[in-house]
Amino acid sequence: HSMPEGKIAFVKGAVEVILERCSQIMKDGGLKSLDDNGRADIMKANEQLASDALRVLALAYKKLDRDDTDEDYIEKDLVFIGLVGMMDPPRPEAVEAVKVCKNVHMRPVMITGDISSQPLQWRRRWGYIPKETWCLQERSFRSCLTRNSRPWCTR
Repeated sequence: HSMPEGKIAFVKGAVEVILERCSQIMKDGGLKSLDDNGRADIMKANEQLASDALRVLALAYKKLDRDDTDEDYIEKDLVFIGLVGMMDPPRPEAVEAVKVCKNVHMRPVMITGDISSQPLQWRRRWGYIPKETWCLQERSFRSCLTRNSRPWCTR
């Protein structure tokens, strides 16, 4: 975005991904170095929001000192500015698909990019996810595919 003080890139995404790319945090009206303790505090806040069945995104920015659209340049040394937790209720077709699985005695497997405990909170709030549902984070699922192992088939 073009601003009077120059160009600024704003980014949003999964908390873990954005945090890996941040070197500073906007806090108390100024920039501070983002250390491991700060990252741990942010992850704790993320888990708290997710435990309330909210979808959580991290927000960050970077002042650009050159006209470069290279993602490696733009998405490095970001300034963390906060978390956003938003209600993201299940789509009606997802609820129906889970009901169909239950009726034919299939165990649903949920693959999510969110914190793996979040579906448990969705169950508490919306009640449509059966207790026997397996939940895998996308990262774990991809790892299983590359190792050619399928843990959900072993139980």
